[in-house]
Amino acid sequence: MDQPPERCLHGSLRDSLRFARFAILLKPAISFQQLDVRSPPSELPLHVHMFLCEALGWGWPAVAQFWQQLCEEVWNESEVAATVEDIRAFRQYGLLHGIGETETNTTLTLRQPSLYDATLFTKASGALPIFSHSLYCPNCHIHYHPNFSVSKATSMRTYYHGVPDVVQVSQHHFFESALLELQATEMCFAWVSSTNCARVYNKALGPADAHQSNNPGAYPDGGPPSLTLPTDWTSSMSMNSADVLDGFFLFSLLLEKAEKGECLVLIHDASSQRLHLEGAMQERNAAIEGFGQELYNHACDLLFDKLSLIFHFTPVKLQGAVSDGNAMGHPCCAVHDCKIALGNTNRDMYCPVHLGRQAKCAVISCDMPHAEHFLTCDQGSHRSLEQVYKQKQKAFFHFRNRIAKGPSLHSVTTDSGPFVGGPACESKPLQGNRRIHAQFGRRRTHNEQLLIRPCGVIISRGPFFGSEAISAVREFVLATFPTRESMPEVFFYDSNCNLLKHIRHTQCRHFDDTAVVVNVFHFKSKHKESNGFCQENCNPALYLELYEDGEWIFNSSIAEQTNVWFGGFLAIVREMTTVRFNFYLDEMIKRRNRHVVAELERKGHQPWRVPWAALFPADGEGKEHGKGRVGAGEPAMGQTEGRGWYGMVVP
Repeated sequence: MDQPPERCLHGSLRDSLRFARFAILLKPAISFQQLDVRSPPSELPLHVHMFLCEALGWGWPAVAQFWQQLCEEVWNESEVAATVEDIRAFRQYGLLHGIGETETNTTLTLRQPSLYDATLFTKASGALPIFSHSLYCPNCHIHYHPNFSVSKATSMRTYYHGVPDVVQVSQHHFFESALLELQATEMCFAWVSSTNCARVYNKALGPADAHQSNNPGAYPDGGPPSLTLPTDWTSSMSMNSADVLDGFFLFSLLLEKAEKGECLVLIHDASSQRLHLEGAMQERNAAIEGFGQELYNHACDLLFDKLSLIFHFTPVKLQGAVSDGNAMGHPCCAVHDCKIALGNTNRDMYCPVHLGRQAKCAVISCDMPHAEHFLTCDQGSHRSLEQVYKQKQKAFFHFRNRIAKGPSLHSVTTDSGPFVGGPACESKPLQGNRRIHAQFGRRRTHNEQLLIRPCGVIISRGPFFGSEAISAVREFVLATFPTRESMPEVFFYDSNCNLLKHIRHTQCRHFDDTAVVVNVFHFKSKHKESNGFCQENCNPALYLELYEDGEWIFNSSIAEQTNVWFGGFLAIVREMTTVRFNFYLDEMIKRRNRHVVAELERKGHQPWRVPWAALFPADGEGKEHGKGRVGAGEPAMGQTEGRGWYGMVVP
């Protein structure tokens, strides 16, 4: 053992600093059963004293004397960073004495401590075994946990103000906030799934000296000995994908509440963390619908300098918006265009309202009950449709089709006789060409629609359930821009000629001050020159303000460029519930928007915010004007006053 001096006052500075650092790290364990944590105890708890003797290599009297001399200084220190040697000492000796990373509350009358083993996943130090605990106040009947308190009267979980450095994701698993931020960034910019986040951590970040343990051939001597846990240890030291995803959702909610100066409140009595979070996530999803994105009122000087030359050196509001769909969706009710969420599981085919449809024939136009062990009724054409569907799910069907479509080198024989390739007879049947449609599997929403500023900021996202219909696009635009003042001066969409016909047919005046044009890429590649209506109304070259010196002012292809990023989440979100699907994508958009604005700032385009009063004039409702009502704020048909196509002058 190291031999420290007999008295602390004669000890070296190195000994004093070493003891003080360990003691500060041990403050949660020292104060765990104290009723008054405002002052240090006169003697160290037995298990802490024994740990220090082993970790420091000192005798019992030396540890006691150092504590007597330094306890006040230790107690007044807030925190200290643990070194690699400290962490190894805690791993080697701490678990033997029930000591790990713990947190406590500075409350005077807390009783009934509950201690249990857990795992702390850190960004720099790997996975650490820790002990966590909760305390109870008999006066106010509140349980205090590391991140939150639970009222016995309300059964509500109230998180403490701010974002903690360590977030309790599940009962036995804690994540550093720095690690959660790293994983959220990986998800946003590298499309890393929660499964792969867990795999990367377990392989490269969690184990100590992973570079050696992962490559034993290159390091024949090996690294430090692996961690030996007590036989009764119950907390897994491996990260799992469910905790990664739950941690992302919880961390995002905590960040948002902290930004607003509020506390996160969740239902405590729930069977899983998913159900704990669902209510708060639904509330956030509803707040973002329409015009609730954080950077909805974004503007930048990317265009204003160019336009000032046109408008007598006066900056004006000439904002553009580009819309496009991405073939990404979540499981939904099999009834066409039904927007009611599925029940308790994503494996359901129908929502609770249409659940009775599950007992009927899978053919959409048939109301007969399906036969036992089949998805269709006894009608021959319906049953044959099911047989074809089931046959197509087998690999043999696809292998046979490959041979049939390729060179005829072999004769293929099946139970039904020789298989003959080539197209079927094209003669029209007597009953016509009507095809039978059936729904055998789950249905998904048709696409996700985005509205994007030409600078790259996404201002709105919405699911289209049945199809990307023109009427649905109109409703989406009205929900995003519910007032005439919030409408963009230029709206780009690949099928705007059809949208403009629909607008005129429905006599919608909401677009009166907006140029409805086809984006440049689709106009030159997918719209015929013979289409007179499109050429006369939706050609972007009709508006001189949209180009200068032969160059387009707006990047009308920004939607296609953004969809390259947005489409990367297809495989990640396809099996999420509706609530999680919407929350995840909205959070990814929020994080990407912040990055885009930071890049605009770096490039000198001076991003700023349009005042809410300019977009939503005083009408007794303020910013909430039109919230949740598609097309709210649309002017009456007799209203003719407007801003003019050039928009309002920016002061």
